Amino acid sequence: MTGTVSASTGSLNYTLGPANANAGTIDTAYHYIPGPGYEINGHTYVVTDKTYSDSDNVDAAITSIYGKTARLASWQDLQTDFGSPQIVSDFLSGIATPVAKPGVNINLFVSNNGAEMDGGRGRFFITNFTGSSPSSVNYASFGNINNQIHLGSYWYPNQALVRID
Repeated sequence: MTGTVSASTGSLNYTLGPANANAGTIDTAYHYIPGPGYEINGHTYVVTDKTYSDSDNVDAAITSIYGKTARLASWQDLQTDFGSPQIVSDFLSGIATPVAKPGVNINLFVSNNGAEMDGGRGRFFITNFTGSSPSSVNYASFGNINNQIHLGSYWYPNQALVRID
């Protein structure tokens, strides 16, 4: 699957290729090797290679790397795009995000209702709890999609989920 993203400095080609053999492997705290991404409804979701802190300008980094049609994915995008358990499973497989469990804190920054920050609780993020439970890691879930993807917030450094239109 191939797409072209226009960037302010020219054209950036983004191709969904085969997954890295190590996709889904946690290589450092709060970071994993992402899968190639997932295409649905005319746009593509990918995970950043870099881990960002709460003070980083994630949107600027996304635009710089992926072009001006890319942005931080929103919780509302995900709710619209992922209406069935199979689609959610295919998405999670495409981005290869590990399942959360004690000792595994892999989350992906997203926005929620246009906001990146949840007041004094940190940045919004999603977490894969397929076959697991938010309570297993003392996670306060604000919502979920098919009880697989949960929305939370905290001050963890994380990678970001990008939507390329």
